[in-house]
Order: sequence, then structure tokens, then C-alpha cells
Amino acid sequence: MKFDPDAIQYRVEVTVQPDAIDELDHVNNAVYLQYVELAARSHAASVGLDFDGMVARGGVFVVRRHTITYFRSAREGDHLEIATCIGEMRAARALRHVWILRGEELLAEAETEWVWIDPETRRPRAMPAEVIHAFDSPDTALA
Repeated sequence: MKFDPDAIQYRVEVTVQPDAIDELDHVNNAVYLQYVELAARSHAASVGLDFDGMVARGGVFVVRRHTITYFRSAREGDHLEIATCIGEMRAARALRHVWILRGEELLAEAETEWVWIDPETRRPRAMPAEVIHAFDSPDTALA
């Protein structure tokens, strides 16, 4: 999904720490993946779907696939905004889009395919409607 500020459902800010920097003096690609997961977990928790909230609804999200495209480098001390939205949710599958920004500058974008699985069997299962609708708007967050 091309970056669309109007699509953003959730934002989290981070400051690049020294341990995020690699030998090329920029944020290591694995750290961007950590930022992607931070946005997903924080967004889910904000709508009542932290780990315990998911288990209480009969499942958990696990990653099936990440696709990340890098445009610019981040450096130590940079203040970044990690913005995210859910692109599609159906059956056992959810697509999440994440954009990593430094001010107005797009540094990277990611798409993650998440699968809702039964925590006991580790097999995919259809998401309950309440999980799908929890991400619709801040008013639909689960208690």
C-alpha cells in the first residue's frame, strides 16, 4: 500500500538508540523489523488485544510474512514515527501496513501478513468478529 497519511490508525514514536546502529553507521535492517513489530503490538494492545486479550478470544496473531522496502537510512538520535494501519482482515488472515517516518520523510515501508492461530493447536482458525471489529475505530476497542 502506498503511503497514505489518511489511512493511519495508530502511531508510536521512537528515538534511535546506539545499539540499533550497525557498522555502516545507520539503523540495522533487523531493527526496522523490531519497529514494525512494536507498532503492531502497541496498536493491538491499544484496542484490547494484548497477548492475554487475544488468548481470551481463542487465538493469537503470528507472522507469516514480512515485506520491507527501505528508502533512506536512520541514524543514532533520530526521532522516528512508526505509523500503521490494518489493510484487510478476513478469515484467519490480516494484512498490516507500517510506515517508518523521520518527520515528513519516508524511510521504510512494510507489509506484514498475520495469521490468527489457536494457541493450543497452533493451527489457523477464523478470527472472531469482535477481533476484526476491534480495529475499526478507537470506539470499538475491547474491554
